[in-house]
Amino acid sequence: MLRMLSYPLDPDTPTFMRHSPPGVTPLQSMDRRGNVNMYLYHLHSNVGTHLIAPRHVHPDGYDVAALPPERFHFQRPVVVDIPLSQTYLIGESDLAPHAEAIGQADLLLVRTGFGRTRRDDPRAYGTSNPGFDVSAAIYLIDKFPDLKGVGMDFPYPSSAHHLSRGLAFQQVILGASNRERFILLIADLNLEGDDLDRLAEVWALPLRIAGGPAAPCTVIGRLREPEPEPAGAESEGEAPAEGEAS
Repeated sequence: MLRMLSYPLDPDTPTFMRHSPPGVTPLQSMDRRGNVNMYLYHLHSNVGTHLIAPRHVHPDGYDVAALPPERFHFQRPVVVDIPLSQTYLIGESDLAPHAEAIGQADLLLVRTGFGRTRRDDPRAYGTSNPGFDVSAAIYLIDKFPDLKGVGMDFPYPSSAHHLSRGLAFQQVILGASNRERFILLIADLNLEGDDLDRLAEVWALPLRIAGGPAAPCTVIGRLREPEPEPAGAESEGEAPAEGEAS
């Protein structure tokens, strides 16, 4: 079973701070006697579900188009629940209790519950979001060499209330000390639902824009089939068969 983990883009997409929302300008329209429908898209690199490459914070870092395809395919994703309040910064102390799960993963998906704010209060989603502290980046880079990506259910890795600390997080996790050792970031993911404990694989496929520091992306997860009920198990409240003792 496949499931979308990314949101569609439209002019009402909530954005981080003052980032411009997606725009669509009709170039030709069948409603106006055109032969085809054709649009001009206006896309901010860091709006909607988007993948952030090292070039976002490092002039000589890899851009989106330079990344090899295996960087976009994750075969050991894990969802970690860290419920928190607005503007909170996720640090090492929040991640350490999940070290065993993270150690088995190539993609860490941090689910804070803030995704509900995207639907209920879009303005707050982009102006009061949680984010990451630099201690989280140091911890993940140093302790988990197999980790290729970190995803989140908020619009951007930096909290709107702690921009400098968020920038430090991005600089470290995107390869400040080693150009070849970086962890990609995937922001504004849809991580709602109880079925993500069955997540088996994830593909995060960005627009391959040459020189692009980040790009909107489509993220698809494959879920394992639910475990079958044990053979012969009676359903709750089932009446005994004829001739059985009651």
